[in-house]
Amino acid sequence: MENGFGRRTWLCAATAASLATLIGIPEALAAKATIKPFIGGYRHVGGDKERKLRDRAIDDATATMSGFVRGIARDMLRSANAIPSRLDFASNKKAKSLTVKADEQPFTAPLDGSPVKVKVVTGDLMNLHYDLVEGRLDQIFRGDDRGRTNRFTLASERLVMRVTVSATQLPKNVVYTLTYERA
Repeated sequence: MENGFGRRTWLCAATAASLATLIGIPEALAAKATIKPFIGGYRHVGGDKERKLRDRAIDDATATMSGFVRGIARDMLRSANAIPSRLDFASNKKAKSLTVKADEQPFTAPLDGSPVKVKVVTGDLMNLHYDLVEGRLDQIFRGDDRGRTNRFTLASERLVMRVTVSATQLPKNVVYTLTYERA
């Protein structure tokens, strides 16, 4: 058994999505079978170890910047990359949209991949879209010169969130991983 849902569940979801595409069932219905394992609440269990790894990833990405700029960039990145203590995944009844709530901030977008404008933690407006692929959900935020991808995968009863932050001003991406358990 690969995860708490088992290999059979993933195969059934993949088969259902493929069959739905072949016979012309709307994409949202096919997505419902695949999104279902993610639905629910999760609490962060990575503790100080993951906080330190996030800080190290920020330090690594800003290491080659000049001293003054580096300090400002680190502060901004730490503020924009607060670790949510709780994540909640919810879909509407027809599985046409998904809401991922990080602590108290919800992010809702259609499951068909079309982008919507959302206000992010920094207060800026960015485009958000979801990309749902067998066993993986990508939450993708994009702005003019920066972006963030939260890649969610399930492993046993744990939700793994791999964060990648990019910006034209950064010499390299900030990449770190967070771990959550079902609440």
